[in-house]
Amino acid sequence: MTRFVSISQTNCGIHRQRRHISAVRKIFCFGILVWLFSEESQNLSKTRFCSAFLQPVCLLTHPCYSSVEVISTRNCRHLHLKKVSASGGGYVDAGIHPPQTDNNHNTITTIPSSSWNATLFASTKVWGNEPLLLRGAFLKDAQTKDSAFPSWRDIIDLACTGNDDEDFLDDEPTIPSRLIAQTRPGQIDSFELLGFGPFESRRYLDRQLASGKDTATTLVVNDVDRWIPDLSQWMDDNFASLIPRWRRDDAQISLANQGGGIGPHVDSYDVFLIQLSGTRTWELGVNYRVSVKEEFENLIEACSENGVRILNMTNILSKDSATAGQTRTTVKIQVEPGDCLYLPPRVAHWGTATSEKCMTLSVGCRAPSAADLIARLSETIILDAATASSLERVHQRYTEKDVGSMDSLPSSSFLSPDVKKKMKDLILEAVNQVLDDEDAVLDPLIGKIVTEPNRFAGDLSSYPVPLYDLDKASKTELGVWGNAKSALEEVLVNGRGSFKRAEGVAFAWSYIEREGSYRTYRMYAHGRDAVEFFVSIAGEEHENAVGQLMDRIANGLPLNRSFLESIGMDSAANKLHSFLLELINEGLVYGTDE
Repeated sequence: MTRFVSISQTNCGIHRQRRHISAVRKIFCFGILVWLFSEESQNLSKTRFCSAFLQPVCLLTHPCYSSVEVISTRNCRHLHLKKVSASGGGYVDAGIHPPQTDNNHNTITTIPSSSWNATLFASTKVWGNEPLLLRGAFLKDAQTKDSAFPSWRDIIDLACTGNDDEDFLDDEPTIPSRLIAQTRPGQIDSFELLGFGPFESRRYLDRQLASGKDTATTLVVNDVDRWIPDLSQWMDDNFASLIPRWRRDDAQISLANQGGGIGPHVDSYDVFLIQLSGTRTWELGVNYRVSVKEEFENLIEACSENGVRILNMTNILSKDSATAGQTRTTVKIQVEPGDCLYLPPRVAHWGTATSEKCMTLSVGCRAPSAADLIARLSETIILDAATASSLERVHQRYTEKDVGSMDSLPSSSFLSPDVKKKMKDLILEAVNQVLDDEDAVLDPLIGKIVTEPNRFAGDLSSYPVPLYDLDKASKTELGVWGNAKSALEEVLVNGRGSFKRAEGVAFAWSYIEREGSYRTYRMYAHGRDAVEFFVSIAGEEHENAVGQLMDRIANGLPLNRSFLESIGMDSAANKLHSFLLELINEGLVYGTDE
C-alpha cells in the first residue's frame, strides 16, 4: 500500500508518527521537514536533499516503508512512503491520501490532484464505506471550453418551455426540473419548493437565480444526459468500468449563485458529486449513517410541507453512535471545478454555493431495495396469477389439518403460534415457487426494475420514440436512418455511419438456458419488456458474438461496420440482423452519420 504523510505549507506537522520513535528523533525530523517544506524551500537542491538525507531518516523512523518521494499537489506537498509488499518484493502503490484533518479535526480521505481513474478509485476500498474526495479528478474537462460538460445556459434552456429568443421553440421537449429556495438564509427550516418545471422563460429563471436577493435559489435538473449526448458519452467513458450501466442513475445538475443550496439530506445510494464550475462548500457527516427510520423522524416539518426533505441536523448530531459511543461530527470542505466527491449511501450532506455560477453534477448509483422488489413481485402475482402456471401456489389458502381441537386453546379466537407459523410457511412456499420460475418471473422482474427510469414522467414507450411511431415528416427528416432496414444496410453494406444506444437509457442483458443447447438472450432497457433473441449455443463462436453485441450496446459503444463484421453480421443470413432491427425499430438504438 501507499501512505502519504501530509505536510501543509501553513500548518506543518507529521501525521501518524510511529510510537517507538524517540522524542529526540521526532524533534529532529520535524525541524528538518519544516525547513524543507517552507516557502523558501522551492529550490532543487533541497528536493535532492530529501532523497539524499531525508530518505534514510524517514525509513529509520518508519521501518515498514521502503522509499520516500516528495509529491506536490495544488495545496500542499507530501512525503510519499512506499510500503514493501507482504512477499517482500516490489511495491503496492494505491496512490491515496489518508484521512485529511481540517481545522475542526474532522477527517475525510483524499486523493490529491489526480486525473480520474476508475481502477484507482476501486483500489481505495471506500465504495459503500466512507466518503472520498478526489481533487482535480475532472479538472481538464472543467477547464476545456469544448468539453462534454454543459454550460449554465444549456441547463436553463432544458428547464424552459419558452424563451424570449426567437430561436427557442415553445414545443421543444423538456425534462424534470425544480426550483428550491431558502427564503430566510441562515435558517434551516426556510427551504421551499417554488415549483416544478417546465418554466416559462429564461428571464424567469435568471430572476429567480439572481444573487443579492433575500432568498437563495437553486435550480435542479434531472435526465440531462438524455438531451446532451456528449455528457452521456462522457459518463459512459468514465464510469462504465466501475459499475454496470443499469446501476447508474441519470445526470442531475444543480445551478446556484452564492448562498444557494438544497439543505441537509441523505441519499439511499452511492453518489459522485462533480463540481463543473464555481465553488461549493460541502458539510458531511463523517462518522455515522442516518437510517431510514432516523431520517423520517428528523425531517423538518415546515420544509416537508413545502415539498422539500430537509434534515434537522441539530437533532441528528446530538445523537451518539449506538455502536461506538462516539459523538457525531461533520467535516467541511471546499470544492473547486474538476473536484469529485464520492459519498456512500445514507451519509448526511449539504452543499452551499460559495461563488457565482456554481454548477454541480450528481451521478447516482441506483439499486432496488428489498421493498421495491417485493412490491414489484406483488404486482406480478396480482396481474399474472390467473395465467402463469408457476403462480398456481399463490391461490392456495390456509386450512386446518383437522377440526374439533378447540378445547386445547385458551380461547376460540386465539391466534396460536401454530397458526402463525402455518401462514408464514404458506407465504414463503408461494414466494419461493414463484421466484423459482426464472424464465417467466424472476428474470423479467429484475430486468425491468433495474432499467426503468426513476423520474421519467409519462409512458415509458414515449422515450426513446420508436421508429414506427414517427410521423412521415419526421422519418423523411431522418433520411436513411428513419427506416431500420435501410439504416442497417447503410452501415453494413455502404460502411457509412454507425449505431448508438439511446442516451440516458439504462440497459441490461441476460440469457435463459433452454433444453437442447439453446439460449434465449434478452436485452432490457428503460423498464420495457425484453427484446429477445433465440440462439443455439452449440457453436462457441456464435455465442461469443451475441455476448459481444449485447455488451457493446449496453456500454454505449458505437456499432460500426468493422465491429459488426467482426461478429459475423456481414452475412445476410445472420440471425443477429433481426435482433438489431428490432432494437432500431424500438428506438433503443439509432443510426447516425458519426
